[in-house]
Amino acid sequence: EQVNEQGTVGEQVNEQVNEQGTVGEIRGNYQVLNQLPKKNSAETVVLEEFLNFGCSHCNNFNNLSQELRQKYANKVKFVDVPILFQGQIDSPIRLYYIAQSLGKDKVVKQALFDAAHKYQVNVFDEGVVNYIARSTGLGTIYREESQKPWVTEKVKQAEAKAKRYKVTSTPTIVLQNSLKLGPQSTMIDFVQGLTETIDDLLIRPPH
Repeated sequence: EQVNEQGTVGEQVNEQVNEQGTVGEIRGNYQVLNQLPKKNSAETVVLEEFLNFGCSHCNNFNNLSQELRQKYANKVKFVDVPILFQGQIDSPIRLYYIAQSLGKDKVVKQALFDAAHKYQVNVFDEGVVNYIARSTGLGTIYREESQKPWVTEKVKQAEAKAKRYKVTSTPTIVLQNSLKLGPQSTMIDFVQGLTETIDDLLIRPPH
């Protein structure tokens, strides 16, 4: 889903599109941000997922990527970067970051996706967010913390990072601050391609 039409915001330059995985022998359909990592050079890969809780493609990726998350649990650091589309309120993102501070981010992430896509509820409604907060045991702390400066800063940092990487659609994946990927065909194909790219970044275990 599109964040904006032109994707003109942001400061990132020197992007190189790789469609066949021939650049640096790292497989995948990605844009190179700054410098291409060396193949099989990383002990740990940082995967930043730019998502929107109202995005059906993000929900699909969340469901299909669970096996990938388990496979690479000790090799990939998964970082969620929730962002907004025009006209959406930031309450679900604030709830997510509060949950993250308490180790309940996975629970709240799933609850937000389920509300939006399983139950077809508008999660960008303050009343709905309050209900999800209460149902996940975070009602009181959400009321107390949601407008605190540290939460606002988290929201701003996510927005700034999306602009820096020129994220124009969700889900968008950024690996190692260097490779930007997004679905080009089916989500199953995207997850498979993402697996190949991660494998090419990670140091191979000795035989």
